[in-house]
Amino acid sequence: MCSHSTGGAAELAEHVNTEHPGEFRRKDWPATEAGRASRARDRVEEDSDGGGEGGTGAGGVVTFA
Repeated sequence: MCSHSTGGAAELAEHVNTEHPGEFRRKDWPATEAGRASRARDRVEEDSDGGGEGGTGAGGVVTFA
């Protein structure tokens, strides 16, 4: 687990993209209850609409709105 703390979204995105590249592309990311629930919903939607593998979007780069 990373102990990095930040004051803003831009700094956090930069940290994730430089110090943890690729980690967020894992199929089990984020490893939280909310992340697992989201993946379960995605699987149900893929099963019902014949969807594909999904992806990280934005070329695999983390962004925060």
